[in-house]
Amino acid sequence: MHGRGRLPGAQVALALALALAPWGFAAEGDAVEQALAAPPVTGLLVKRVVPGSQAAHAGLEPGDILISLGGAALVDIDALHKAKEAIETEADCIVRKADGTSRTVRFSQGALGIELLAIEKGKPKTLPPATVKALDFTPVWNVERDLWYIFLLDGKTQAGFEHALMRIEDKKLITRREVAFDGGKRWGKNHFDVTVTMELRPRLRPLSIRFVSPLTSWESRGRLVTGKDRPPSWNVQLSGPEDAPPPATYALPAGLPLIPGYLVDTVACLLPRVEGSCFHFRALSDWDGKPGMATALICTGQEELEIQGERITAWKFEQRTLGGTVATTTWVDAKGRMVKGDYNGAVIVLSTKTKALAGLDKALKPRSLEEPERPR
Repeated sequence: MHGRGRLPGAQVALALALALAPWGFAAEGDAVEQALAAPPVTGLLVKRVVPGSQAAHAGLEPGDILISLGGAALVDIDALHKAKEAIETEADCIVRKADGTSRTVRFSQGALGIELLAIEKGKPKTLPPATVKALDFTPVWNVERDLWYIFLLDGKTQAGFEHALMRIEDKKLITRREVAFDGGKRWGKNHFDVTVTMELRPRLRPLSIRFVSPLTSWESRGRLVTGKDRPPSWNVQLSGPEDAPPPATYALPAGLPLIPGYLVDTVACLLPRVEGSCFHFRALSDWDGKPGMATALICTGQEELEIQGERITAWKFEQRTLGGTVATTTWVDAKGRMVKGDYNGAVIVLSTKTKALAGLDKALKPRSLEEPERPR
């Protein structure tokens, strides 16, 4: 859900509970991309391992490939489900390590704590070719945007709001996205407030991210660290009601620009509204700061939408992660505004402040109306 509707703690719990989900989440390390570009064997590629899980205790790492479980070939996710159902107590899993060696690990019943993607030997997974190398800031240069959206679950039930603020200040692009909704038994109450500051350059560069979850007191602060004798890196500090992990620093991968998750919609508004236009980047996690896999943002054409009773023509942009399915979909109108976003079942549509806040639970009161965010 593009960062929407997932608390930091809930992300870990979800990964443990839905251990086999074949979604297009970002993964760490070049080993994953190398395996996708030239699959050495058929199996299930490890994209990410949840700390403390079965997979972590077994020593699995991103880039490893699960070949078989209990003697059953793991040609796809369904095969893994069937093999897990057949486990009585424990079963051997043959793993091809990222370095080309093989080993056998043992799994028991229950969640593996792992994100996987099916690959087939000799059949690479690639992104659509990039047609756009630099972004055009003309649509936003002299415009401060203050947009409200109705947040819909399952595309129909109004559950909350999204508030999007954007301005350019001192050669910086500053965006703030606040999301609050009551997802009932399925999702619970969620509230996120993300402020992203980017350096205005043709390929953009993240300077800082502040992720706040008022309901759980979680906060993450990420910032760019530069120095004369070292390459730029990304430093992240997490704090919350539980023991927070120590500060972490991540090397910035070379090549593709880094785009924080909550800025992808804004980037779509800066791309040419022409079918086939495509921009390559790496997604940067909003709350834990981890750089992700190569991703494409591509315009797939025009569509007629009905937004709050009005028929409009909008351009559809899909975010496609390398080796994965469509992660998010964004619709942009002729004014360069996002008018609709679809995040795997959670949908936002352009509205008014009054309609977006109608019936909102008091616990989800907007912070963005009271606390102006300045760049840090």
